[in-house]
Formats: sequence, C-alpha cells, structure tokens
Amino acid sequence: MITHTTDLERAQAAEIERLTKAQRLTDEQITQALRRAYYLGQTYWQQADSEFTSEHRKADATSAKLNALIAETIATTRAQRRELERQNAKMPRGLRLVPRDEWPLRLQSAPVLRVWRSRDFLVQEYAEAAPVLVRLSVLRTTLDPAVGRWVDGITWEELQGIKSECGYGQHDALEIYPVEGDVVNVANLRHLWVMRAMVTFAWRATPAAGTTT
Repeated sequence: MITHTTDLERAQAAEIERLTKAQRLTDEQITQALRRAYYLGQTYWQQADSEFTSEHRKADATSAKLNALIAETIATTRAQRRELERQNAKMPRGLRLVPRDEWPLRLQSAPVLRVWRSRDFLVQEYAEAAPVLVRLSVLRTTLDPAVGRWVDGITWEELQGIKSECGYGQHDALEIYPVEGDVVNVANLRHLWVMRAMVTFAWRATPAAGTTT
C-alpha cells in the first residue's frame, strides 16, 4: 500500500502521460495501460480506507488532487473506454475469488484477507476485532468519467447478495453512519461489518421464543 501521497501522485501522473499517447499505442499496450490505471485506483482506495487517522485528516486534499488525476486518466479516447468495458465484460457475473498471486503487488502488502471480482463489483475482505468477524469493502468496477469516481448507487439488494456470495449469508452485517466529525467520504465504496453473533435488535422473520411483536 502506498502511504505517501506524493508517490501515488507521481505514479498516476506517469500513467496519465502514458494514456495521452493512446492513439500511438497498440491494442495490447492500451489494455495494459487501462489495467495499470485501474490498479492505481485500487491503491488510492486502500489509502482512503486506511485505519490510520493521520491519513484520514489528509483525505480531502488528497481526494481533490487524485480526483483531478483520475478525471484526466479516464478522459481518454472512445476506443479506450470501450476497451475498459470489454475487459469488464470478460469477467463473470457472479463474484470470483481472485488468487493472491493475481493481486497487484501493492495490494499484496495490504492487510487484505481475500478479494473477489465480478464484471460489476470488486470486494475486499479485512479482519476486524470482536464483536466483528470481518469487514467487506465494496465498489463498482465502472468509472464515471463525468466525476472521476467509481459509479455510485450500490443497492441494498446488491449488498445483501454480495454478503451471501462471500459466504456470510447466515451472518448479520452492519453499515455505519458516523457522527459528523468522523465522516470520511472520498470514494464511492461501501463497507459491511459482518458480525460474529446475530445482533439482538435486528428484525427477524421468526421472532425468538419469549418475544412478542
């Protein structure tokens, strides 16, 4: 995981320069450049999702700079955008567990347990302390060129399905809406905290013995 903003900016700036020369690139080179830009986006996600509050305090400024770079990166030719769509189309509709040796090197050094990928979603699993079992971080795999972010609007039904596909269909999971001072909103990704035990306040299809509705 890149921990210094300057390193990430330098890497993305270099990628932008590569992409601006797209008309002179072969199809294979375009594909490689797009994959590299995609993985740089994941690196940014890792930084934004850091557990260190010192990184969160820099999030707004970092987000503004990186969003500008991402917007330039994805403001490429129509052929490049179609190539990205073709790459997504090759992925399965359901989530596929990604072997660790296929992860980008920077992701391999991050505290990630497992990664799943489909044509629509990328899911990363993190270990968490009790009473949480794991955290699932979810984003769409499509970039919105108008705003330079991953496409927003992941529905409740999609998150419920993703939780089950990752093997946690029999576990409750929570989303957190923090106090105003703790809000960190720098990317269109969602977090599900999968609980070890069933939460006592959840609505149940069959009430527990001794309870009334």
